[in-house]
Amino acid sequence: MNLAGARILALLAVERSGLIGVATFVVALFAAVMFHEFGHYLMAKRSGMKVTEFFFGFGPRIWSTNRRSKVKNPSTGEEREVETEFGIKALPFGGYVKITGMSALEEIDESDRPFTYAGRPFMQRAKVVVAGPIANALLAFSMFVVLAMAGALPDQERAIPKIADLAPFPGCPSDGQPVGQGGETIEPTGDCSKPTPAQRAGLRADDEFVAADGLAVATWEDVRRVLEDNVGRTVVFTVRREGSLVDVPVEVGERKPLEGEDGPRPFIGVIVQTKRVRDNPGAATLRAGKYMGWMTMGALQAIKNFFTPSYLERYLGLLAGRQDEEANNNRFVSVVGLGQISAQAAEAGWEHLLFVIAIFNVFLGLFNLLPLYPLDGGHFAVALYEKIVGLIKGKEVRVDIRKLVPVAVVVVGVFIFLAVTSIYLDITNPISNPFR
Repeated sequence: MNLAGARILALLAVERSGLIGVATFVVALFAAVMFHEFGHYLMAKRSGMKVTEFFFGFGPRIWSTNRRSKVKNPSTGEEREVETEFGIKALPFGGYVKITGMSALEEIDESDRPFTYAGRPFMQRAKVVVAGPIANALLAFSMFVVLAMAGALPDQERAIPKIADLAPFPGCPSDGQPVGQGGETIEPTGDCSKPTPAQRAGLRADDEFVAADGLAVATWEDVRRVLEDNVGRTVVFTVRREGSLVDVPVEVGERKPLEGEDGPRPFIGVIVQTKRVRDNPGAATLRAGKYMGWMTMGALQAIKNFFTPSYLERYLGLLAGRQDEEANNNRFVSVVGLGQISAQAAEAGWEHLLFVIAIFNVFLGLFNLLPLYPLDGGHFAVALYEKIVGLIKGKEVRVDIRKLVPVAVVVVGVFIFLAVTSIYLDITNPISNPFR
């Protein structure tokens, strides 16, 4: 069996939760694409534009049905009957709505022009093209709100002054295994041959810090400040152990700094427990807004970084078989890769899976807003150009969309290349599991 075949079998050999994650992602992919296209469809209908097709996927038809409806020109009140074909096509790489007058190669009956994309004013055309990305943004935002109300977002985890386990100095072996950061072995930050201060003092898992030298401590930050102020001295911690209060003298030690730290740090050798802080609806809305901002900036930065000459060179190296873990973990992933990540997320917990789906919706919306024809952003750029030039010239201006066909061919060609190569890399060289 060749390497690709072995990889495919490995991808199929996932646990039940992983299979649920893949199935959930398939449903989420369908929902995200349909919600995006429904945004275009709904706004086009409200703007009096004829929509003749609404499909998930591309290529040969698998199933379709026709529905008749009417559209009304909001300027004149005139109505026109339209037949829309809804269905599913064979290649699940997205979806589309066909709005009359939007294609560069479409011949428009002049009697239909008032009911076409090309025949409507700038604001209505602009609303139609941004409605899809806005729909994805609303979907992602609602998911972040749900996660925030469940206390499941990364910044909602709070350390509490209760011991989860004892720990060696970072870099020292634990149960025969090196301890480091992110799975990487690091240099020991203390004397691995000696017991840690927590071990010498007799601290145990589930001990809860209540006081330090007789002064109450309510949070782990309180304990941390006590440690920082007493390096090299003994502090008598009062801990709650099995329902009783016990005084435990602990000599506060020190460890060498880790990468990125500016100096030694106090150390006793404990891992503390954490809890999730749930938001009320108002706070969840604010936190979701922050996450939308962070994810948007992160997605834009990722797109920018991918198309730099230095990264494209590394990407071609990946296709040639070169091992470059950093470049591989920062590339685009295909539907195959998203399925893998969804399986891994589901195994880590439902909140991770919902987080992945939310990020996917943010990225889908932003990607479609890139000012490249025939993406939504490209249509918006054309409409904006016509508006600005029309204002300057004092008359209506329309771009001959047929002249943009070569641009569309190049853009579609690049996307096909990225799709095919991403599928290849997702099978032969999957990105590292981000949930380990």
